Amino acid sequence: MSNIQVSKDYQFEFYVECMDLNRFPSEHYRNRIIETYREKYSGLKVDLIVAFLCSSLHILAKHGPESFLSVPVILAEQAPRLLGDLSLTFLAAVVSGRVDIE
Repeated sequence: MSNIQVSKDYQFEFYVECMDLNRFPSEHYRNRIIETYREKYSGLKVDLIVAFLCSSLHILAKHGPESFLSVPVILAEQAPRLLGDLSLTFLAAVVSGRVDIE
């Protein structure tokens, strides 16, 4: 067990969002979901974002709330061939491989 897990000085809150961008690819939907995130997270300090799939990363880079601009992002992508050009993003790290959620 690590020190962070046993320390009472640290508290973690996890927020899980599903953008569902592949199912709903319209620009209108993307704008609405980003507006929802702006409102929902405006009063919170977000320390890390884990983006699953490049489409999530790209929408955060293009439309992300201003409060997210300095937040490190870990991109989890199952197919490295889909990574493309990430030079214009605020990416912290890329993790690729098979995701097995049980």
